[in-house]
Formats: sequence, structure tokens, C-alpha cells
Amino acid sequence: MVQSLTVPVPEEVWLGIDIGTVTAKVAVLEVTDPANPAEFVDYPLKFPTNNRNQTTTELDTTLVFSKDGLTCTHGSGGLSYPEAHFFRDWKPGAMGLPPFAQILTNACRLLQKSAPQIKDFTPGTLFRTLLSHIAKTARDHIQNIYGHDIEVIRCILTYPVSCSEALQILLLQEASAAGLDVMGALSESMATAYSLQSHPRLTLLKGAKMFLDYGGATLV
Repeated sequence: MVQSLTVPVPEEVWLGIDIGTVTAKVAVLEVTDPANPAEFVDYPLKFPTNNRNQTTTELDTTLVFSKDGLTCTHGSGGLSYPEAHFFRDWKPGAMGLPPFAQILTNACRLLQKSAPQIKDFTPGTLFRTLLSHIAKTARDHIQNIYGHDIEVIRCILTYPVSCSEALQILLLQEASAAGLDVMGALSESMATAYSLQSHPRLTLLKGAKMFLDYGGATLV
């Protein structure tokens, strides 16, 4: 069993989930005393890879479905599938392009057309597939460290600035359906601003500020 990162067993476990253009990154925060939230340990969640001896902190968000649509994996794990169906269009929405929700919906329709055997292929099922994998990885990680499951895993989600209100609600719903206790969500740009504003070792000058968020495919 892996040695515990905190002693004693944490009372609360939080996930900060950022679904990026090509990868998703998840921060784990363990709180040992909810009455003193300043006492915590945080670290990146590690995801398994095809190589059993290696893990990664960046989950490839490419979903790869087998020909019959019954099996799904992430990234290069699906390259061995004959006639596999790939989905990569998570976040192409940006200035000058159609809204994120429209692009995501159109991408789902194209994949559904090429693989009609995959039933009910919608943005909702995509989010649930990805978030369920993240939730399972987090629970397996906690089980491996402490020898038992944490009943409730809370999470905060970030979403693209171009994400519509309807899609924001869908993201929250699917995270809940994946077994996570969703405590809130905010745009990636706001998350960047809050993080820098509250950084303990960073003093920002007074006045207007501009935060640049360099993503895998967009700049906000």
C-alpha cells in the first residue's frame, strides 16, 4: 500500500477539474480538519497509461470508441481498435468561431453519422464518460492510499469562456451523474485571476490587471 500523503486520513477530498483543449488536469486537495481549511495537502492526480509502470498528470481527452461503440478509452489507448472512432473536438470555441456548444453538438452529430451503432452520442454522454473516468481514478487513488473509499468527493469545475450557460449547466449535471459532489464552477479565465490574486507569494500592484490564459489551442 502506498504511504499516506497526510496523517490522519483526510476528512474531505476535493478535486479541481480543468478540461483543456487536448488534456485534462486534476488537482487533489485533502483537508484533515474542515474547521481549519488552511491545513491541507494538494497535489496533481495521476492517471494510468498504457505502460503499467508509468502514470501521467495530463489525461488525454481524446475519446476512442471501438467499432461497436461498447468500449471506450483515452488517447493512444485506442489505437489498437480496428476502425476506431475518435472524438477530439472538446474546446475549439474561440473568438471568431461559432459558439463552443454549437461546435461540440455538430461534432457529436458527425461522429453519430459515422458510427450510428453508438447510441445517444451527445455532449452530455461525452462529459459523463470523461468525468466518470476522472472520478473513478480519484476513488481508486484514495482507496490505494488509505485502504478505504471516501464517501463524498467534492469538486470545482472550470469551463471555456465561450461555453454557453446551457452547456455550463450540462457540465454540472454530468459531473453529479458521475458521482461527484459539485460545489461550483467558473470560467478558466476567472480561475486564473483568482489563483494569481490569492497566491501567498505573489503581490499584485493596485489598479487594473490583465490575465492571459495560454491554452493548448486558444489564448483568452
